[in-house]
Amino acid sequence: MSEMSALLTAKQAAVVAGVSERTVRRWLRSGQVRAVKKAGAYRIHREALAAIVGQNGHEPADTGADTTVTAAAASELSAGVAELTRLVREQQATILELAGRVGYYQAENAQFRERLALMAPEPTSTAEATPTPATRRWWRFWD
Repeated sequence: MSEMSALLTAKQAAVVAGVSERTVRRWLRSGQVRAVKKAGAYRIHREALAAIVGQNGHEPADTGADTTVTAAAASELSAGVAELTRLVREQQATILELAGRVGYYQAENAQFRERLALMAPEPTSTAEATPTPATRRWWRFWD
């Protein structure tokens, strides 16, 4: 086994040990796991990890699982991706259409507001046209 494959990051060690990354970092802080610091990050020795996993009763994760993808599965995934792409494009077209409608209705609303403002009656007397003077606040009674 080469030097680099014998060393694991905390995240990789957590996957191999079947625990959380936080647990692996806790093991590092307490000194239960031997590690070296490379490029500013701790690298954990695979052997040290195996020893601590056996001691603590954790079940190591099965990392030797067959992860090959069959042609049928790849074809099925490709068809699924194509269908999702079609749905996304369809939704984008719908969103563009709705955005255009919103813009149209906003412009129409602005026109109606202008017409309504033109139809509003003019004030007939100066009393209605001028606002009433501000009243004195209750806490300013001494002024």
